[in-house]
Amino acid sequence: MKHPARHALALPLLLTLAACGGEDDSSDQEATYEELLPDRAEKLDALPSIDGRLGYQLDEGAFDVDPGADVTYCVRIPVPEEWVGRDVGLIGWDWDLPVNTHHFFMAYSEREVDFGGAPFIPCDGKDPIVDNSTVLGLEEAFGGGGAVTAGEGLSRTGEGKLVFGAGVGVGRYLGDPGYGRILKAGGHLVTNHHVLNMSPDVVTMTGRFNMYLRAPEDLPHRTHELNCLTLDVNMEPRSKRTVTSTCTAPHDIDVVLLASHGHNHLKRFETRLYDGQRGETLPDPLYVSEDWDSPLLAYQEKPLRLRKGDGLTYTCHYENDTDDAVTFGTNVANEMCATMNAYALPPERAFEDAPPLGAVALKNESPSCITFDLETNQPIPLLDADGKPSCDLQDTTKSPIPFF
Repeated sequence: MKHPARHALALPLLLTLAACGGEDDSSDQEATYEELLPDRAEKLDALPSIDGRLGYQLDEGAFDVDPGADVTYCVRIPVPEEWVGRDVGLIGWDWDLPVNTHHFFMAYSEREVDFGGAPFIPCDGKDPIVDNSTVLGLEEAFGGGGAVTAGEGLSRTGEGKLVFGAGVGVGRYLGDPGYGRILKAGGHLVTNHHVLNMSPDVVTMTGRFNMYLRAPEDLPHRTHELNCLTLDVNMEPRSKRTVTSTCTAPHDIDVVLLASHGHNHLKRFETRLYDGQRGETLPDPLYVSEDWDSPLLAYQEKPLRLRKGDGLTYTCHYENDTDDAVTFGTNVANEMCATMNAYALPPERAFEDAPPLGAVALKNESPSCITFDLETNQPIPLLDADGKPSCDLQDTTKSPIPFF
């Protein structure tokens, strides 16, 4: 049977190991790290070079996607040689992704992999292409022990923890240089590039990125993910639906990035502040995105403090204009509703690593409830009146497969 996509392994698949634009200039020999950083508000028409003192540029390679194909491209990429053997803090990224990108996620795995000098290797060691028609809708998977695929499917999308997302076109996210995600030495990057080719022609897809890095000793505020999603996104044919849930903070946190994830039925995503003391969601949106394939990455100039019990109420407004029902799932026929954010511990806990936080709401308007014990570094589910978990916890020890 002909595979719906063919990866162009014969094409040049270049990982830029040498930092671009890294030549020394006598005029900035004494420049500080902050002075070397580019303007976070700069409007980019093309992926710029990056000063080698700030990080590196990488390329996930090129791959061909046939007309009508719904696929995910997954490769593991080594850390450039000059950055191997040291912990770094990721404070921002640029991206350049072509039309037909459905979504893109980058994860980081701390597992050592022998690349044998290759610029990348497929996540499953065989083929970087995952045919999304093999992937289940996941509702039954969550109730059935966590298996998420039919056949191969998403078992071939690698592992690791999500470090960033990016959308169609060229863009930049660059926050306060005192906040960043620690990437431990010895690991590698894992791409997850979901493509839907609705054109009548074969398209060649690419993904290129700049990684802005900083030494951990200069990074007092260590960030990690705060991601929650709801499974109950079911829609009848030719219908509209609004889905909402509240993701609460298990301890005091400072949110530094607000973002979202949904698929092509999503018309509007909103995030509001949940006041835990008053037990209500405030009416004014903190975050609004109406671009499902390039959701807004909203840097918070002043971190958003969530006290223990406060939270983010996230809402998806959908329109199903097809003749088919829509359920939760990873392929283009299905939908997701996820709040995807980055947070740090409060300033008084400087240089303390923040744990990844995430939860799954089973029903519309139910909470994505999670507590976290910082002493044991373990998530703890809230219990209902019968002593059973009132919601499922996202497995924060692996890449968040539900968001793929």
